[in-house]
Amino acid sequence: MNLKLRFALLFTSFVALILALCCATIFILFETYREEDYFDRVRIEGTEVYKIFNSFPRTENPITNQLIREVHDRALYQETLFIADSLGQELFRLPDSNRLPLPSIAPDLLKSGKPHRFVDDEGNQHVVMRMPEKKDLVFISGYDQFGIRKKNSLQWILGGVFLGGLFLTAVMSFLFVNEAIKPLRLLSWQMKRTTELNLAERIPERTTKDELQSIAANFNAMLERLRKAFDFQKSFARHAAHEMRTPLAVMLSQTESALSKDLNPAQTKAILRSLKEEQEQLIDLTQSLLILSQAENTRMHPDWPAVRLDELLLEVMGKCQKEMPQFQVTLDYGLVDGEPVEPLVHANEALLRIAFENLVKNAEKYATAPSLQVQVTDAVKTWELIFTNPGLPLAEDEIEQIFQPFFRGTHPIHLKGFGLGLSMVKRIVEAHGGQISYGFELPETHAFTLRFPKWA
Repeated sequence: MNLKLRFALLFTSFVALILALCCATIFILFETYREEDYFDRVRIEGTEVYKIFNSFPRTENPITNQLIREVHDRALYQETLFIADSLGQELFRLPDSNRLPLPSIAPDLLKSGKPHRFVDDEGNQHVVMRMPEKKDLVFISGYDQFGIRKKNSLQWILGGVFLGGLFLTAVMSFLFVNEAIKPLRLLSWQMKRTTELNLAERIPERTTKDELQSIAANFNAMLERLRKAFDFQKSFARHAAHEMRTPLAVMLSQTESALSKDLNPAQTKAILRSLKEEQEQLIDLTQSLLILSQAENTRMHPDWPAVRLDELLLEVMGKCQKEMPQFQVTLDYGLVDGEPVEPLVHANEALLRIAFENLVKNAEKYATAPSLQVQVTDAVKTWELIFTNPGLPLAEDEIEQIFQPFFRGTHPIHLKGFGLGLSMVKRIVEAHGGQISYGFELPETHAFTLRFPKWA
């Protein structure tokens, strides 16, 4: 069963239930009112006939039906009447052919004195009441012929209204659902034909601010993210192939040159040293790509241990000082109530170490003076690490691409590298639920700000 038919049937079922409840309520209320109204008519008729009967002296000739009808000509349909004294002896019956026995309810009425009403199997409504003047019993019944006809007519009318309303509801629900899920059909059609070749296409969005418009907007946003991801992968693969092709081409060229010549030991060592440099470059590139891939596929895990950012920074700074003794790195601790902070975070220590090492090496490579300052501060919900070093300003378009893989700034262009360092840092920071931003502050200072959620 498709979604359109399911929604239409569900909506029709709900309306059918509501219609059925409404029709049943109307019928029950009408039947209750009709029955109560006719019981009142029966009671009033019995009271009036009893008053007429009681107005004649009982010592004279017997009171006949004709005598009663001369005074009171109004009667109920199929009316029967039985009057008895307080001892249950028959005083009068209407009509004369009436052979109704004294009802079994009479002894109870003699005690309670309350009227009793009931309906028999043929639909006749009966009222038995005890008259207060002489304690006589009046048993009267009638058949509500016109009320029953109205009830039957109402049944047919309500049945027709129910069936007609149900039919109209089914038709309107199909039309409504067909129009309501139109954006879903467009979405399904777009999903069927969407490939990596047409990710720029979008489905039309509704002007109304409803759930369907939200679905269309989210789907278009998803397509945009996929397009950017595919563009990034294509660009990444192209740049990676280019970076790997260059040292491989150099190595091949040097190898062919060495094979075509008779080289002395000194020349052979020179070529081998050159090949070693290219191989080391390839190894560095491969390792960087592996780390980048690992960071891309890593997500923050609650089982990660607590890591102190300041202690990890001190380890990284100590290692970098040995490799770059001329480069000055200082760490500035924030203070809370005069005491050093303890910046604990959930972290993969190995990945964070790689990120910090890349930031230090990036600062050493592009700094105009051999110094880097790292500041650790408490930002309420996060820990902030600010890496600042002097350097030349970047162009606006360079700032937008600074975290893209294989991007290298123009200052200075003679430095070796693959442009993967900051890209790795960004992905490692985001894998830890953090954020990284870049800013250039005067006087000519680069600033990278890292924010990590606090240890909970």
